[in-house]
Amino acid sequence: MTDCHILSFPTPTNITELRGGRNNHVVLAESRIAKSVIKSFSKMRQREGKFAREVAFLDFCHKLGPAPVPKVINQCREHGVLETSFEVGSTREVVDLLDVSQFIQFIRFINSDQAIHLGDFEFDALENVDSILKFEQSINSRREQVSGVTASKNQGHLNEIKNAITITENYLGSQEYNRDLEALSGLIEGTRRTISGQRFLSPSDFGAHNTLKKDGNLIFFDFEYSGYDSGVNLLGDTITQPDTQWAQGAKHLFASRFMTELFGINLQNLDALERLFALRWILVMGIRALRALEESENMDSVVVLNLYSRNTKLANYGG
Repeated sequence: MTDCHILSFPTPTNITELRGGRNNHVVLAESRIAKSVIKSFSKMRQREGKFAREVAFLDFCHKLGPAPVPKVINQCREHGVLETSFEVGSTREVVDLLDVSQFIQFIRFINSDQAIHLGDFEFDALENVDSILKFEQSINSRREQVSGVTASKNQGHLNEIKNAITITENYLGSQEYNRDLEALSGLIEGTRRTISGQRFLSPSDFGAHNTLKKDGNLIFFDFEYSGYDSGVNLLGDTITQPDTQWAQGAKHLFASRFMTELFGINLQNLDALERLFALRWILVMGIRALRALEESENMDSVVVLNLYSRNTKLANYGG
């Protein structure tokens, strides 16, 4: 990132590492006249996929009108570097009832009638789920990754996450999993388009972990996975997101408003979604934990995974 022309003018007087994604590098760049956030997508496929989506989504939001997202200041497709405005605010750990209203407002904003007429966002979401086959593929590919990681070095590492993996395998072999898939299939079909008939545009990777709060207002960021998707993929992913905690009643309020206001669907029970998407998150976290163990013997990811697994709707599938 230091070789990119974006950092050449104005020359930063100070660069501070910020919390970023696991596959990119994020810094706060301060010059004599301004502050900005610079995000670097290090791998070529990320430059072509994630970088393009993030730039397009931010531009799309600001074309719609005043948007609660950072503004694009500069970009370099060659190096996969994006510079945005620096937004001040406090991090969110718990989503409360007031936050839910702003979550819904933002999703409705990017799926508004005005957004239909603008119509210049071109991407499907990365890992979009527009069929039950796509969801099953996302599960199976992660199961293969877990197998690949455990086979690559020391099988002993598998013992550290044995219960979490047992939970996933027991659930996958159950009749409940098949019933949950049937329920999901109908919801995928019913949430590919909004009440207005347009394809549903998803910010993806959505939740408290990617928001800041300033003067009571939320600011949303990180849209590298954004694109057209089924609404239920966003909903399931959001309500089970490991870094997002929900105040009492907030999760069910979000799910209810999301489904009724965007799709006209009255969803009474979240259990099937919570099981299916917790399954996917446990597999994702299992891959991360195994890699962390192999690279540095760091147990933090293992602790987080095991705690998450014990607190999901899948806990009773443990050994």
